[in-house]
Amino acid sequence: SISPFVDTLSERKLDRATLDKKAHQIMTREVITLNPSDSVYSAIELFNSHKISCIPIIDTKRHPVGMVSWRD
Repeated sequence: SISPFVDTLSERKLDRATLDKKAHQIMTREVITLNPSDSVYSAIELFNSHKISCIPIIDTKRHPVGMVSWRD
């Protein structure tokens, strides 16, 4: 087992509390973005420095054109 607390009642309560939150409670207004021409290295730096798991890709008009995740 990864942790002695995995699948305990207290962990399930924490999971439920997280899942019950509304989007505005977990969102950020300072969105970290990349441009289509940015390098993978730039993405890795952003993932690490901001502790985020996905980054929207935006065009020159700031319209979303894609998404990159740390798993990509």
